[in-house]
Amino acid sequence: MGGRTSRLRCASRRMSSVRLWAISDIHTDIKENLAWIESISDTDFLNDALIVAGDVSDSHEVLERTLAVLKRKFADVFFVPGNHDLWVDGDDTCVDKVGQIQDLCRLLGVHSAAARVGTAEKGVWVCPILSWHHQSWDPEPDLEGWKVPSVAECMVDYERCRFPPGVSMFDDSAARRIDKMNEALGLQLPLADRPSDEALVTFSHFLPRIELSLEKRYLALPCLPKASGSNYLRKRVEELKPEIHVFGHTHFGWDAVHDGVRYVQAALGYPHERDMRWPSLANADFGEAHRPLLLWSSDEGFAPKTRCRWSGFYEHHGRDPERVWELASYAARNYRKTHDKDSNVGTVDGAAMLAQSIAGRVAAPCTWAYFAGFFDAEGYIAQQGAKPAFSLRVTQKYRTVLVCLRKFLATEMSIEASIYHGYQNRSYDLAINKTQNCKDVLQRLLSSGLLRKAAEAKLAVDLTKENAEQVREAMAQMVGNQGFVRRLDSAGLQRAKSIVNARARAKRAADRGQSSLAEAILAEVDHQKYEHARLHARTLNEQLHAYISKVRGMHDESGHGCLQAATHPSICAPDN
Repeated sequence: MGGRTSRLRCASRRMSSVRLWAISDIHTDIKENLAWIESISDTDFLNDALIVAGDVSDSHEVLERTLAVLKRKFADVFFVPGNHDLWVDGDDTCVDKVGQIQDLCRLLGVHSAAARVGTAEKGVWVCPILSWHHQSWDPEPDLEGWKVPSVAECMVDYERCRFPPGVSMFDDSAARRIDKMNEALGLQLPLADRPSDEALVTFSHFLPRIELSLEKRYLALPCLPKASGSNYLRKRVEELKPEIHVFGHTHFGWDAVHDGVRYVQAALGYPHERDMRWPSLANADFGEAHRPLLLWSSDEGFAPKTRCRWSGFYEHHGRDPERVWELASYAARNYRKTHDKDSNVGTVDGAAMLAQSIAGRVAAPCTWAYFAGFFDAEGYIAQQGAKPAFSLRVTQKYRTVLVCLRKFLATEMSIEASIYHGYQNRSYDLAINKTQNCKDVLQRLLSSGLLRKAAEAKLAVDLTKENAEQVREAMAQMVGNQGFVRRLDSAGLQRAKSIVNARARAKRAADRGQSSLAEAILAEVDHQKYEHARLHARTLNEQLHAYISKVRGMHDESGHGCLQAATHPSICAPDN
């Protein structure tokens, strides 16, 4: 599917010129960033290749849409996932999600393994490297005299990422497990066909070398290096010996040479970063007229090295990580100074401070009765569609309260719960994700006095594959109006399942080389999605009218008189 389309695109530009571009950290779940990507020219790059070095979105739908947009604009697109792309919900692990992203890339014709780009006469090879960060990659000392949170407290990865049993981000095992997937998926195997006279460009999301990161005293988040790089990645780069290695993650423009390899970063970053500190993101003419960074062209070879703010700084100033008592003024305002050099005055035991903070917000030692009352007030059960699976959530403004509950679950039941930012980062959510763990917790809460949510909990405990749809409907009745505009009815669930199955058929057809069949199935998927949206909108309209009638009836019964008929233009009589 992808090969035929690429050849048609290539014909629209002269075949004597092919260019290779790079970008990272495009975060298209933010509407301004998606608009930036969609504003890339539809005609200027039709014969070119683009490297996307990770961090598009944790949403499968947003990732699919973004890669599809880029595939329409570039003949070849290369992608490797970043940490944001591997955030998971439910029972999936980050290893599972790597496989899902590989499948998506195959379906869209996006390169997730090494491949050649260029003309028949002159080409360059591009090779992605899967990697994951580990704390031991950072060999430099931590700051002293400042109250700086640990990396596990700051990085959402520690809440949103899950690995198979025996694999942890608190040691090197997660980084080692992801690194081994390079062999398991055969990402570098095509390089066996690379002629010795053709150049190589490798890319990853994370950093191979500590020299590619700012020293801690210059970082607004001084713990960032402990979640930025991989020694396993560095070993692969050193073995492959590319001319250029592209990386992302830290959101700093970079162009530097170490041990004969040129390291480059061109991160789009977040809108507020572009507004407030564009000079530290800038790299050559990257970003001008919505253009990625040019790396190579078949006419002129590699683009000349550029001077970026921070990589240029380190070309003239050696690293001095031993200056652990210093912190840049723009970062220092975010942290409390605990003591000065050669002074023990004001030193604070971090563990004691955390215990004191929790004690100040939790009225009593955590017990199952306390947890039951807390869940009655702040918790909810989240069923995953009409599947026999659900999770538990507890929302709180203060993270420390949830830390107490998480520790209680670990101690009492050996259950690992996660804490992550809630809606618009205004609160925190404690999440228990494995269905059996959730059932076990609910049974303990029921036996400990769960009251307001007892009926919902009993339904969830008895959830099976056979009664999943009935439980979903019963739950909907119990929680009332909350979330009904997002909830699919039974027919909607069947339509959604049909769309998923059709996508799977298209993928299988594409894998068998039946590109025409795959395109025909995807065309039908587009029609199904349109019909699904239309019918779902009609169902919501009917629900709105039913809800208005219910409220009007409540007012009639209470003697307050009838409500006026709804006149909002978006609420019309349901069509038949």
